Amino acid sequence: MGGTFTAAAAAAALVLVMAGLFGAATANIGDKCSTSADCGAGQWCFDCEPELAGSHCVRSAATNPFQLVNNSLPFNKYAYLTTHNSFAIVGEPSHTGIPRITFDNQEDTVTDQLNNGVRALMLDTYDFKGDVWLCHSSGGKCNDFTAFEPALDTFKEIEAFLSANPSEIVTLILEDYVNAPNGLTNVFNASGLQKYWFPVSKMPQNGQDWPLVSDMVTSNQRLLVFTSARSKQVTEGIAYQWNFMVENNCETLLLSHETLCCSSSLSQVSLL
Repeated sequence: MGGTFTAAAAAAALVLVMAGLFGAATANIGDKCSTSADCGAGQWCFDCEPELAGSHCVRSAATNPFQLVNNSLPFNKYAYLTTHNSFAIVGEPSHTGIPRITFDNQEDTVTDQLNNGVRALMLDTYDFKGDVWLCHSSGGKCNDFTAFEPALDTFKEIEAFLSANPSEIVTLILEDYVNAPNGLTNVFNASGLQKYWFPVSKMPQNGQDWPLVSDMVTSNQRLLVFTSARSKQVTEGIAYQWNFMVENNCETLLLSHETLCCSSSLSQVSLL
């Protein structure tokens, strides 16, 4: 062989150079993967067992609608990523000393969800241990084994995000089992979220457009809160959700309701 450089060797060298320049081909969203390195930019490799066998490339962050369209439109003209049971996080340590026996829905902390583009959080609020807690329970009662954490802890995460991101708006949709007088109001005050409050008096009726996002940002009214408890619109000034929202049911072939990945009865909640 000596110093002979054959055509075949030259071709092999060219292949190696090209591979070094361009790297291995990356998978697209939905393609199978072994690690996140197999996926494209802004994606990660996620195993959604048992219904979807194997790992697939999924988005790691949502697109900011204000990067597609500026913030000069009414708030109800945008679509936002919402997480269901945003507080029900895999691996969240017990705050009661009792092992938790209930469903998890999220892998990211609330802070990470917000940083990854989530702009609406669905939270279940309960009376528990003389305070307001977030629980994944049933029958309107929180238990040691269904409790995740005091609502104040999550609310403080939301306040920190709004403070650090002065052009962002966050919506909270509460499945509300709090009966203590002013229970929720007290937690909102303690968390510092009241200074971002968008008041019910400014919420439009009868399907009219909402204020411009730019105006909401300028006035620093960047937190919208809706409750499932009708009476609290009068007693605590928290908007009753069905006075301002409609829900459209749709079907999907994905997964069952209480899994980490997806829902078999997805809902789109839109502002009237």
